[in-house]
Amino acid sequence: MRTISNSVYKMTCKLSENPKWNLWSAKPLNDRWLVEWEVTINSPKLGHWAYVAGQKRKFEDRVTAENYLNGRIHAYAKYFSDLSPSIPEKYKMFFMESGRVLPGYRIEGQEQQLKKPSVLNQLSEAKSQQKAAPATPSKNKKEPEL
Repeated sequence: MRTISNSVYKMTCKLSENPKWNLWSAKPLNDRWLVEWEVTINSPKLGHWAYVAGQKRKFEDRVTAENYLNGRIHAYAKYFSDLSPSIPEKYKMFFMESGRVLPGYRIEGQEQQLKKPSVLNQLSEAKSQQKAAPATPSKNKKEPEL
């Protein structure tokens, strides 16, 4: 069994020899190797998951079964190209708590919220502007008389 996952999706693949297959029976040879795969939502909430895609197929030889399984992995590789891909709108409920998206996740199609500048950055910016501006003479100082 192979498992591929990231923070949003999980794909499990299994290739096995059908234990019910018998060379001496009248069964056709096309059910000797069993391939099972599925893609599900990898929700951080325990017990919450959703089925995205999957299939069970039987093959007569191992090479054909492995080629099919590698093709399925390649077809769904787009879901696993990023460590934390954006979440499709229909699956957002699996990544929300109290109406808010859990930290580290983003919903597909929604713009990222602009980050607010930190207080330290604002202070350093104010200091640099203050240094750049010419100093105004204070009223307490008297200019020397000539």
